[in-house]
Amino acid sequence: MLSDFGDFDLVGETASRNREERIRAAFERSKDSYAKERVITEPGWYDPPQIPPPTKLHVRNIDFSLNNLYMKRDYAQALSLALSQLEVEEANMKGDGREIQLVDFAIRCAIKLAKNELAGKLADKTAQKWSINAGLALISAEAYLVSFRPRDALSAILAAISLRGNVTFYISLVYLSLEALSSELGNSDALGYILSAIRPHAQPRSNESMPSVLDETSAWTWTSACGIIGEDQERLISLLCYKPSVEKEVDHAERSVKTL
Repeated sequence: MLSDFGDFDLVGETASRNREERIRAAFERSKDSYAKERVITEPGWYDPPQIPPPTKLHVRNIDFSLNNLYMKRDYAQALSLALSQLEVEEANMKGDGREIQLVDFAIRCAIKLAKNELAGKLADKTAQKWSINAGLALISAEAYLVSFRPRDALSAILAAISLRGNVTFYISLVYLSLEALSSELGNSDALGYILSAIRPHAQPRSNESMPSVLDETSAWTWTSACGIIGEDQERLISLLCYKPSVEKEVDHAERSVKTL
């Protein structure tokens, strides 16, 4: 077969087999040339002094994974990842605000998974931020409601209202919180008065049916009778005495584009 290649200087088949045998023999001899050793890995050989802080690229990838899992409704996996990242953030204490974002995310996942007690415990981590973060106060109020802590839910949602104003949805959570408090306060006439006063504010209204406004003295008496004091009392009284403004109807059909 090799004769077909004429004058080409090629290695013959016999020489090729001899070369493979020499390589194989050398490999077998090399096994005996090393001393037989017993390798032992000592326990605890790797003990880092602290958890290294995540890089910006790492954080961006983790945040993408969290949002991706949440959008796919894989709340269990998303919650596990969020809690693990929260431990890293708490260990490093960088104070860049990412910890609060992770807590917010974890609360939402816990509520979706009906892990109500965990949702309430996570909400406890956010109380100091309610005065500057209405969204965080809102999700904390929802967490406290599902974990059967209506008094804490009332504090959280009143903090949100103090920042965002008397939004109908927020007021509805105030109503739910007070309604849940009835089991603790019993058949309280004062609580009944407060609920009846808030009920019209907690649902969409028209200009033809404006809710009545309480006087501050009555609101103070009722809230005190329910044991609501301090900043929560002031915020609740402000809500009870709130008088919504009546918006005038404007005929937009007659307006010129230049006036927009």
